[in-house]
Amino acid sequence: MSPTKTNNIIILSGIVLIYPVWIEEPLLAHQDIVEVKAVPVPDSFNVNNVCACVVKRPESTLSEDDVKEIVNTILTPGGSDYITIDHVLFFEDELPNVKRLELSQLAAKMLGKC
Repeated sequence: MSPTKTNNIIILSGIVLIYPVWIEEPLLAHQDIVEVKAVPVPDSFNVNNVCACVVKRPESTLSEDDVKEIVNTILTPGGSDYITIDHVLFFEDELPNVKRLELSQLAAKMLGKC
């Protein structure tokens, strides 16, 4: 997986630099996920935490833990915790039609991080 020009944001989480596409591609491959964007949300310890903003199929029973497990299984097969999803927000129908930075600010507000 390589970052693309449309995905030029980098999330700094602790000492790890994370391209959102590293999280988004494996999640989009899952049959229950329709749309996803990974965004940073502020954290006093890690600088940022990773939040996956997800739209799932209406009949899906996918949970926050399921989403985290998908990423952990694909990105950290050896059990490493370098790339993790700290938060998952589910949206109905579609993600807000805003830039990634605005979605990050919305996620932070929804999580009470601002």
